Amino acid sequence: MNNYNKKQRGGWINDSNIYRGTLIQKGYGLGGLFKRFFKWVTPILKKHALPKLQEGVKVLGQEALSSAGDIIKDVYVGKNLKESAKSRLDTAVNNIKDKVEAEFPTEQSGSGIKRKKRFKKYLIYKNKNSKRQKSNDIFD
Repeated sequence: MNNYNKKQRGGWINDSNIYRGTLIQKGYGLGGLFKRFFKWVTPILKKHALPKLQEGVKVLGQEALSSAGDIIKDVYVGKNLKESAKSRLDTAVNNIKDKVEAEFPTEQSGSGIKRKKRFKKYLIYKNKNSKRQKSNDIFD
C-alpha cells in the first residue's frame, strides 16, 4: 500500500488520538419512560397481583390433579378414555369458574362515598328585544 490509499480511507485521522465519541447512544428517551413506568408498577404488582397469581396456580394444579385422578379411576372401571376426559374436564372447568366467581363477585357491594350534589348556576339573560328607555340627554 502506498500513501495514496491511506489518505483515501482517512488514514491519518483514524490513526491519531482524536475524540470519536461513544458507539452506543446513552440517553433517556423512550426507554427511560418505560424504566420509570416499570419502577412504579413493579412493587404494586409484587404486592397485589403475585399472591393472587400464586393462589390461582395452586388452585389450578389441585383441580388438574383431582380431575386426572378421576379420569384414571374411570378408565380403571372400564369407561372410554376420551369420553371420561371430556366429562371430567368440563366439570373441572365449571369448578374453577365457581371458585373464581366466589373470589371476585360480579355485583358491586358497599355504599360508596356520598358526595354533595352540585347545583348548576343558571345565568339570567336579559331579553334583547325589550325596549330600553332612552334618557333625555342634552345632546339628543
